[in-house]
Amino acid sequence: MKFISKLVSVLFCVTVLVSCIPDFSAGASYDNSFLTEEETEFAENSGVITVALYTNLNTISFLDEKTGEFEGVVPDILDYISERSGLKFNCIPYDMTMRAEDFFRENPECDIVAPIFKNELNSVATSIKLSSAVVGDDLVFAGKEGFLLSEEASFSVAVPKHFFAVGEGIQKKFPHAEIISCDTKKDAFRLVKKGDADVVVNDRFLMKYDLKSPYYSNLEIVPNIHFENNMVLGAAQDTDPLMMSIINKLIDNMTDSETSQIIVENTMSKTYQLSFAEVCYQYRTYIISGAILLAFLIILEILFVRLNSAKRKSEFLEEKSKADEKYRHELFVQANYDDLTGIYNSKYFLVKTQEMLDMNPDKYYAMIYINIDNFKLLNRMYGQESCNRLLEFIASDFRKKINSTGTFCRYSSDCFAVCIEMRRVVEERISNLCTSVFNDNGKVLNLKYRMGICTDKEKTLNAEQMLEDAQLAFQNISKEYGTNISVFDNELIDKLLMEKTFIDELDAALENGEFQVYLQPQFSHKTKSLIGAEALVRWIHPERGLIPPYKFIPVFEKSGNIIKVDSFVWEQACKIISRWKKEYNIEFPISVNISRNDMYSEDWEKKFLQLTEKYNIPPELLHLEITESAYMDNSQLLVEKVKELKNQGFVVAMDDFGSGYSSLNMLQDIDVDILKIDMRFLHSNSNSNSTGNILKAVANMATWLGLAVVTEGVETKEQADFMMSIGCDVIQGYFYGKPVPVEEFEGFFKTAEVTPLTKNLRDSIPEVSFLAGNSDLNGLVESIPVGVKIYDPDKENNFAIANEMFCEIFGITEEHFKKELPSLFLSVCSEDQQLLRDKLATLNNAGDWFSTDIHCFKSTGEKMLIHLMAKVISENVFGKLMHLIAVQDITEYDAAKK
Repeated sequence: MKFISKLVSVLFCVTVLVSCIPDFSAGASYDNSFLTEEETEFAENSGVITVALYTNLNTISFLDEKTGEFEGVVPDILDYISERSGLKFNCIPYDMTMRAEDFFRENPECDIVAPIFKNELNSVATSIKLSSAVVGDDLVFAGKEGFLLSEEASFSVAVPKHFFAVGEGIQKKFPHAEIISCDTKKDAFRLVKKGDADVVVNDRFLMKYDLKSPYYSNLEIVPNIHFENNMVLGAAQDTDPLMMSIINKLIDNMTDSETSQIIVENTMSKTYQLSFAEVCYQYRTYIISGAILLAFLIILEILFVRLNSAKRKSEFLEEKSKADEKYRHELFVQANYDDLTGIYNSKYFLVKTQEMLDMNPDKYYAMIYINIDNFKLLNRMYGQESCNRLLEFIASDFRKKINSTGTFCRYSSDCFAVCIEMRRVVEERISNLCTSVFNDNGKVLNLKYRMGICTDKEKTLNAEQMLEDAQLAFQNISKEYGTNISVFDNELIDKLLMEKTFIDELDAALENGEFQVYLQPQFSHKTKSLIGAEALVRWIHPERGLIPPYKFIPVFEKSGNIIKVDSFVWEQACKIISRWKKEYNIEFPISVNISRNDMYSEDWEKKFLQLTEKYNIPPELLHLEITESAYMDNSQLLVEKVKELKNQGFVVAMDDFGSGYSSLNMLQDIDVDILKIDMRFLHSNSNSNSTGNILKAVANMATWLGLAVVTEGVETKEQADFMMSIGCDVIQGYFYGKPVPVEEFEGFFKTAEVTPLTKNLRDSIPEVSFLAGNSDLNGLVESIPVGVKIYDPDKENNFAIANEMFCEIFGITEEHFKKELPSLFLSVCSEDQQLLRDKLATLNNAGDWFSTDIHCFKSTGEKMLIHLMAKVISENVFGKLMHLIAVQDITEYDAAKK
């Protein structure tokens, strides 16, 4: 203790003297004569020496978070050694919980670890070299005020992990002491403060700094118990002796004043930085008192306000109660009623329906699920606002016709659900629920709808189960044509079970070879030559025999398993083409179908290129048939994929052309090679004359666009002759042959002339000739289902005809057209006239064409947006090039799209 007292006195005096003495260090030279020449040379050439320093020993060695630099007694002494010897140090962080010898083993690039505490309580490994004592200090205990201990006393010591060796020494020095290991120094202090430990051990410099914290104001250094503690530098065993010699000489030659100055700057002169939490803790009495006073004032204010506003509050509560009731009612309506129509939503419908069933156990009810057909198309045609009014009208009709005799709801956007007594379930009665409603123009719009019905004759189902069964019945007819009502019964259950059986057996059927590819021939009716075939799949079941495609293909399309079947057909078709190429030396094209499901599978278009490469066949021999309905599902995706397939050399055909809703728009977007028309379209239309005109229009349109046409479903010679007469020579149907197994199809190679339909399809398309004196010209133009005008671009006023739809679009009569509107430019808005002139200037040769959207005026002055397609057609008799203009009013469509 006397030594410590003297040391403190000396430090204090030195501090005072240092503060009064001018700084003569700048430019001062130091006496390095005690270094040998060899040591001096080593210091100059030694390079950077890596020193591992503790990062959180306040005053001794710590890393300043603001500057990122090491500070403390040990870093300052290293600076002192560096300045006077020329040695260069690079400091890195050192994990305090790791022994120095372990650190050297894991970090061989490190030269020195500092500081190492050398005292009588811990042992320092002999495998490292130790320097002279850098600073002499004491290890001390700190406990609560007035705590005393002796070597014979029983007490507990909180020891931070970085003093693990000291803990072992304390155990030996004080046999009755309990050592409590702590992760950090703060944890050790907290144990003592809480009374869970009697004392904490630390270096005196560190202990004095830590005890400045307000948290530990009730702790003090335990008197009469201290142990001499020297801080030294530790070096690896293989460290160059010259380095340690230089460091020891510099440490030994430090004067007491130099040592004291470094210690004072890092201890007595260092201000303890209070954290915000410590400030709050230190002044907690004032803070708590202020908070209590503030709370008291707030309470007084609240009481004052309450006493003076009792009446106003009563009025407010009354108004709030009314508002809450209104709000609760609004929430109830919002949660249980449809926003648009005001009738039940699906959730509340089930609740009210179940209540009705429970209250009428002696009555029998039917659940009806109703869907409006083509509602998206109606949205496009008439706009969302008009369709919303249509839904409101249907809901209103339900209120009038059902009222309290049943329940009803708007289930989703265009679907309704109804539950009424079974004695009221008459087909005519149901039909009256959602027919004969009016659109904006007051014209009757006969809606088409489909309904699934569930009748609970056994009284075993709840409302939710009945609705699910009605939806199952609806799904059974949602893809079929010609039916609009399906009842959930045993027959439907059997059908659903059969569908599940088909799905369960698919993989095994593919593996066992139950699926077979049949080929249907395609003939040129004019030459009677075989030009192609379409691959169709058949399922030959080992127990049920031949399963017709119409039974299993819709099931697989609905479940998504059609992708597996299609992939099988594609590969079989490639195998057949490859085999025929080898065996018959013929490159014969086969068409395969691509379903809508295929287009949503990953990289489906790349499979075709992989197959043609695998079987070494030209891509143009694999004709790919897509449906127009796929375009309606995702036009952008289809356009991109078709473009990629054609770039790879495949022939692309549009199957079932004309059965969709936007054939002209589709052909504008998709560059296909072949149009496939189904002759069965004639059978479904009682007016064969109008159907024939439509087929003529389609054939002419295909010719203008340079497309080949294949007619499917041809069963009679009359049909084949008619199609050939309008330019559609390629025939596929029972007239020439039904789908047959591959081996049977190969018989055609021996009995018929084979002229494969190649990719150069457009070379064989006949050129259309328009004769000025041909009486059929006007009839042909009138048959085209869009507005059409044909004229001579050199003498526009001399030869110009237009069909009735063209005149109707522009709101003029045929007579008016002949007199005043032979030129289209008279009706085009001024801002689009130059665009149209520039586009028309590009039409120079037969077959040139373009399409664009332009703004025009009707004869009434009303502005409209039309889609215009222009093409150059040949007039063979006069050797002229004629312009054909086709227009379509897309004003409403454009508005709906926006």
